[in-house]
Amino acid sequence: MITTLLEAVRDLLSDNMKGFYFERSSGNERVVPPVYLGGVPSKDKSDESYPCVVVSWADAEDGREMDEISIDIFLCAVSKEGLEGRELETAAFADHVRRILRENEIIADKFERQWPVRAQRPDPKKEHHKYAVVLLSTIWRRSHVPQAVEGLL
Repeated sequence: MITTLLEAVRDLLSDNMKGFYFERSSGNERVVPPVYLGGVPSKDKSDESYPCVVVSWADAEDGREMDEISIDIFLCAVSKEGLEGRELETAAFADHVRRILRENEIIADKFERQWPVRAQRPDPKKEHHKYAVVLLSTIWRRSHVPQAVEGLL
């Protein structure tokens, strides 16, 4: 169940990042942020791995009538323009992903995103001058109770 949801969130974000470009830390290249599960692959842990999105599960709870899973989405950005550029880049990045989540309340035909979606910067004072991370916290529910279909029951 957690695996299915992680893959669905990853695929949703990957599909909707196309055409959304961010700058790399070196050169003038702008790239579509890749979406990773759990973390940046060890072979990619360098300046060139930014920007990216990391999808990870935080916790899960099984209930008699429904399951609830918390998924964290880390938006990792970089700006050569320092604090001001970083602030604008992370705000645009967060707004884009929040829009994707707002437009897709149900994924994989069974997981319903709950409100609110929380966005936060873990500790902007500790960030390196050109790097930033934004955390989007989401909660998804899957019901075990069959939904009544109008006209059938």
